[in-house]
Amino acid sequence: MESQQKDNNTDLFKISDWEKDPDRNHKLEKSMKYLCSEVKDKDTYLDLSQRIMQHLQQEFQKKETAADDDELFLPWVRFLDISAAKTVDLLFRSSKTESEDDFIPLFLNNKEFDSFRQGIEDLIIRILSEGGTRQKDSINTMDWRIAKKILNVPNIFPKQSHLLPLINKTDLLKAFQREIDKALEDSAWLRLNSLTRTAKSTLEKLHEYSLDKSFHDRFIQAIIVGRFDKAIFTEFSNSLISGEDGGLFLLLNTFTKEHQKDLVEENIVTEDYLKDKIKKKIIMN
Repeated sequence: MESQQKDNNTDLFKISDWEKDPDRNHKLEKSMKYLCSEVKDKDTYLDLSQRIMQHLQQEFQKKETAADDDELFLPWVRFLDISAAKTVDLLFRSSKTESEDDFIPLFLNNKEFDSFRQGIEDLIIRILSEGGTRQKDSINTMDWRIAKKILNVPNIFPKQSHLLPLINKTDLLKAFQREIDKALEDSAWLRLNSLTRTAKSTLEKLHEYSLDKSFHDRFIQAIIVGRFDKAIFTEFSNSLISGEDGGLFLLLNTFTKEHQKDLVEENIVTEDYLKDKIKKKIIMN
């Protein structure tokens, strides 16, 4: 009864008014915030998510100009994050005991929990397959960043998932290789300093790893997780992060005096901030 009362508070989110909003980014923020904080009942969540994601899919497929970046991945990344949190929330609410021994069986056999996961998968397949002649082809041609995110949250899908096996990990690898190639091309236009030299050197090593077939399983897993750890990619001096948007970010685990100078001169950090970080690192070591 309590969750029903909370979900009936539609004054916070009138979907008919929401659909008329001309700003798609505002629509994304408002709908995701509502799904995250206000919707507690699983059936309401699934029904509302279907309408919201169907609308956002159409909105983010539009491009005002040919030069516009493809941002279709944005609503799906946000939705999958929120659905993962909802899955955990449902898991905890389904558990009738605080005993860790009883926790796992309850979550594995709970019909409500399994039906929620099936509902999430059905919703994604239905929307991503719209307009396609074959379901498998539609899933295979989805934006690689959506595929990456889906593989990053496998626990929100049923144990016998129909969606996860449809995602071709080799295609995911090829898409990421294209991103590396593009980043290397773009690096030629950057002002040369110690930071850009380190970034380019790391990209070149990343490119070599991507071509090494013996490393493909670990490489694909790193794409999915979004982190190329120097403990695994031992040719790296620094770890590399892949953001939700596909961007690559270098973590300067170790930096030279030249790095420090360029960090300050390029206004990336202040000199006081840098000194404080170095001091803390010395204390920790």
